[in-house]
Amino acid sequence: MSASIINESIIEDVALEWLAELGYAIGHGPHMAPGEPAAERTSFTDMVMV
Repeated sequence: MSASIINESIIEDVALEWLAELGYAIGHGPHMAPGEPAAERTSFTDMVMV
Protein backbone atom coordinates (compact mmCIF):
# COMPACT_ATOMS: atom_id res chain seq x y z
CA MET A 1 0.00 0.00 0.00
CA SER A 2 1.42 3.43 -0.94
CA ALA A 3 1.04 6.39 1.34
CA SER A 4 -0.26 9.67 -0.03
CA ILE A 5 2.19 12.49 0.39
CA ILE A 6 0.98 16.06 0.44
CA ASN A 7 3.66 18.64 -0.09
CA GLU A 8 3.79 22.38 -0.60
CA SER A 9 3.58 22.22 -4.40
CA ILE A 10 0.35 20.20 -4.28
CA ILE A 11 -1.25 22.71 -1.91
CA GLU A 12 0.01 25.62 -4.03
CA ASP A 13 -1.39 24.11 -7.24
CA VAL A 14 -4.82 23.60 -5.67
CA ALA A 15 -4.85 27.13 -4.24
CA LEU A 16 -3.88 28.61 -7.62
CA GLU A 17 -6.67 26.65 -9.32
CA TRP A 18 -9.23 27.96 -6.81
CA LEU A 19 -8.02 31.54 -7.20
CA ALA A 20 -8.15 31.26 -11.01
CA GLU A 21 -11.72 29.94 -10.79
CA LEU A 22 -12.61 33.02 -8.72
CA GLY A 23 -11.29 35.27 -11.49
CA TYR A 24 -7.84 36.10 -10.16
CA ALA A 25 -4.99 36.37 -12.67
CA ILE A 26 -2.14 33.99 -11.93
CA GLY A 27 1.39 35.20 -12.68
CA HIS A 28 4.89 33.79 -12.39
CA GLY A 29 6.66 35.39 -9.40
CA PRO A 30 9.96 36.32 -11.08
CA HIS A 31 8.03 38.22 -13.78
CA MET A 32 6.44 40.41 -11.09
CA ALA A 33 9.61 41.01 -9.08
CA PRO A 34 10.83 44.57 -8.46
CA GLY A 35 12.71 45.87 -11.50
CA GLU A 36 10.80 43.71 -14.00
CA PRO A 37 8.30 45.16 -16.53
CA ALA A 38 5.33 43.56 -14.73
CA ALA A 39 6.56 44.56 -11.24
CA GLU A 40 3.78 45.10 -8.73
CA ARG A 41 6.01 46.64 -6.07
CA THR A 42 9.18 48.73 -6.02
CA SER A 43 11.01 46.64 -3.41
CA PHE A 44 10.78 43.22 -1.75
CA THR A 45 10.38 45.10 1.54
CA ASP A 46 6.98 46.46 0.40
CA MET A 47 4.43 44.47 2.37
CA VAL A 48 1.33 45.41 0.39
CA MET A 49 0.98 45.28 -3.38
CA VAL A 50 -1.50 47.91 -4.51
